[in-house]
Amino acid sequence: MMKKLLLIFAALFFVCTMKADEVEVMPDYSYAMAVSPNGRYLVGYNPSTAVSGVGTESFLYDAETASFTWMTSFTGEDWSKAGYFKDVNDAGTICGSVKDMDHVVTFEGVDAPTNIAAVFEKGKVFKLPYGDLDLGKIKQHEDGTFARSISNDGKVVVGYCTCSHSAYNYPCLWTRDGSGQWTFSRLALPEGYDNGVAINVSADGRTIVGLAIKGMESTACYWIDGTCHLVACTAEDAPILAYSGQMRVIDMSPNGRFFIFSISSYYGYRIFDIQKGSYRPLPSFDDSGMSQLPSITNDGDVFGAEKCNSVGNEEKTFYKNYWYQYSSGRIFDFTYYLQLFNPSLGMPFSLSYEDKTQAFPCAVSGDGNVVAGNKDVMTILGEIPKAWMLNVNRKDVFIPATPGRVTGKSTGFRQAAISWKADKTSYESLRLTGYNVYQDGKKIATLNTVTDEMSLACKDLPAGYLHFSVEGIYQDAQGKPMLSPRSAPAVIAIPENYSLPLFEDFEQASLTANYWTMEKDYGEDADSQWAVGPYLGYGGSIGAVSGAISLKPYSASLVSRPFDAAKLDKVKCSFIFLGLQEMSDDGKPQDLSKDTLSLEYSLDQGETWTSAKDWTIGQMPPMEGVMAVDLTEAVAGHLFQIRLHKHGEGAAKFYFYIDNITVGSGGGAGAPEGFMAKATQNHEVALAWKNCRKSYPLSYLAERPGAGLTLGNEGKELIGANKFTAEELDMYHGKYLTSVTTYINFAEDEEEEEITGEEVHAAVVIFEDGKLIREQEIENLSYNENTTQRLSQPVLIDSSKELIVGIRIHDYDAEQMPLTYELSKACVPGKSDLFSEDNGATWQTVWDFYAGDPYTAACCWDITANITDRPDDATGQDQTGIIGYNVFRDGLQLNGACIPEEGTRYLDKQPLPKATYHVIAYYADGKESEPSEAVVVELADGISAPAFDSSLLHWDGTSVSLREKGTLTVLSADGRVVARSAAGRLPLAGLPAGIYIVSAECGHQNYSMKIAVRR
Repeated sequence: MMKKLLLIFAALFFVCTMKADEVEVMPDYSYAMAVSPNGRYLVGYNPSTAVSGVGTESFLYDAETASFTWMTSFTGEDWSKAGYFKDVNDAGTICGSVKDMDHVVTFEGVDAPTNIAAVFEKGKVFKLPYGDLDLGKIKQHEDGTFARSISNDGKVVVGYCTCSHSAYNYPCLWTRDGSGQWTFSRLALPEGYDNGVAINVSADGRTIVGLAIKGMESTACYWIDGTCHLVACTAEDAPILAYSGQMRVIDMSPNGRFFIFSISSYYGYRIFDIQKGSYRPLPSFDDSGMSQLPSITNDGDVFGAEKCNSVGNEEKTFYKNYWYQYSSGRIFDFTYYLQLFNPSLGMPFSLSYEDKTQAFPCAVSGDGNVVAGNKDVMTILGEIPKAWMLNVNRKDVFIPATPGRVTGKSTGFRQAAISWKADKTSYESLRLTGYNVYQDGKKIATLNTVTDEMSLACKDLPAGYLHFSVEGIYQDAQGKPMLSPRSAPAVIAIPENYSLPLFEDFEQASLTANYWTMEKDYGEDADSQWAVGPYLGYGGSIGAVSGAISLKPYSASLVSRPFDAAKLDKVKCSFIFLGLQEMSDDGKPQDLSKDTLSLEYSLDQGETWTSAKDWTIGQMPPMEGVMAVDLTEAVAGHLFQIRLHKHGEGAAKFYFYIDNITVGSGGGAGAPEGFMAKATQNHEVALAWKNCRKSYPLSYLAERPGAGLTLGNEGKELIGANKFTAEELDMYHGKYLTSVTTYINFAEDEEEEEITGEEVHAAVVIFEDGKLIREQEIENLSYNENTTQRLSQPVLIDSSKELIVGIRIHDYDAEQMPLTYELSKACVPGKSDLFSEDNGATWQTVWDFYAGDPYTAACCWDITANITDRPDDATGQDQTGIIGYNVFRDGLQLNGACIPEEGTRYLDKQPLPKATYHVIAYYADGKESEPSEAVVVELADGISAPAFDSSLLHWDGTSVSLREKGTLTVLSADGRVVARSAAGRLPLAGLPAGIYIVSAECGHQNYSMKIAVRR
């Protein structure tokens, strides 16, 4: 295939006298806004002195005389010299706005003038007339008229009038007659459009572009000789516009043929050809579309920049500058444009993406020979903005193909390998002779031998996220070299070390701190992203978010750096799953069984990956859960990586949130104490252990504190209480109730500086078989936090007797609502929600009181009875560092959501005939406890294996099948794992004859069945 790419040369009407090999950098606090069509003049303003978003100090730069002049000024008091420049023509005539000293308004207690459109010409300021505009609507300091663009003959100016903080906008046209008088008129809008703005006018004054506004919707439009034409959106863009409703117009070429608009407020840039009445997308390097406002030439070429961050989120934005060539439809790095047309240009600052440049182009002459821009514009970070201007000499040139995307990965410590395909295009006068290889913009190798598959191994690399790119080396018929554009870079993470443990809490607001990388196998870009942000993590901290929203198949991963476990004999991985946010379009339930999150590991630098654990999105806990996987068998003694791999059919739209990814040997905190188990009469296994208070918490609280509610009785006595029967007490028979913990709410008077402690009184009350046996006033009562009251006379737990444990409030202000409870699915009406208004003579339920209202009635009182082994055992203090607990049976995690401090118990409803249990605590700082002492539970003889759902598990004598998404595990009679699969079917033909237990993890439950293998 022959490829010839031609740049059109345009004749210059003005020859710029800037030195060809220099860049003109303007003084501090200058910000470029527009270049004249011939490239001679540049105008801009000082962003540091803008008031209410309107500039007050503006400059003019004349490239012919190399003179820079601040033409307007503002001292903070004298508004009469303030001005805001927006555009300039070939004669140096400027349009913008000044302050109308004849129209001073009072807004929010401040007197200040509003704005009026103006023309600056030959040292004079001409205020443009208001015409029929209603000055009564111009009520705020940022209101007024604004001139945005001026024709080359200086006789046509366009702009808009804005009122009430842009609540009203009117497109304005000012024309000057032969006598120099200016006349105002409103540009006509299509029927149904009451508001609009005019943004640009062509050099000849005939074509105007802007927006027509109807309600909250804005549509790009253009006027030719006064007639307005709306831009019709293509079928492909219609859904995006329907969602955003906000088009924007960015810039127009001086000849009036092309203009840039966007189909949303932030992305989706398009180039409209007025001659053809159609548009095309403006491509981007990485499909982000987050372009800094670009500028367009007479031949449709576009100059701009994409806003970038490194992997993850960084505080400082940098730019990937580009040149889009309209004739070929190709996009190039802006530095390649300079390389082609001004190779001797000396740059006092970098414009390179690899250098994380803080400079970007924003304005261009009609022929593309003069480009202006800005640098260091992030004043919030202490940067001082400076405008810049450079020139080139465009000519006809052949541009060979851009190399395909480079792929690469780390292959060892401080090592990487990259590869790419050689260009096979046949050109008229170019021949490929080799490639240059760049690392972070610096050439590191030249390859003079061309093969179909090109590659390079790199050693002794610095740590960091390194960018590798390549450019083709060509030779023309005369033997002169020609370089291709550089490829898009491959970003490879080169970590400082491979050490363990890893604790990733994302508190540096970045994925880069611990060298995470994002990889996409297939699917839409929107489904491959991972982001970091505030309030997404545990306890409202910084966390990570990902998801899938395209409803198309996808596969993408968050990949770790390598870890060296050569000297470790135990390796674990855990992370907090913080919940799921479904994005159903119609509000109906979605199928969450066809999208999966997998924890996978690799032992060969990411060549192959093996799943250690799979969860369908529907299997993930509905609230905070620590997802823990023991990787010891797979990775201990090896160099390995992990990845969180999300993949699926795209059957649902959702986001999920994670935090505290931990990889290491575990431990670091003491083991939970008092772990005990007991087989129930229902063929279930009840488990319990002591919490941080060194006691067994007896309550109905089974979730982390969430949506709490309060209850009071208008100052009269009220008891809130939990009732426990043999079902709840059997585990604790013979132990002692030694203290009670509760949470008393107090609504503080905003006028009082501190809580006095006298407004609420509370007492612990305990009833046994309906009889009040203990009543003890709470001493040193604390408000709005847990208070624990030790009983002067502990209560011996007798599981044959009913026990009611409550809090009686009395002598409190009628406005107070002191008793607190959690809305919870663990609510047991008649047990977790009792209350009494007659000191326990009769009992009512919160469930009945609120008639079963799901938003108020599902009560679990914030009341916990603390159980100890002996009557004199002390109750410990609350600890805030524990996230929760996980229960394991034969090494497999049973619970989904974390088990909280107030609910350290678990009921295994599908136990095995014989199993070993233990529990582990997890902490917010990444530590996990040592495993508790293991407890072996063997169901009594004569008790059959637990029932299972035959529609879920199927045993045909040769294999076990699981009819829903989950994991199958086969254990021998002594509890050893002998086979495991997440594929839905597990062949067992190779097992010796004997009795086995099949465990199926599906949803939030574990199911099991006993099978007999016969030979």
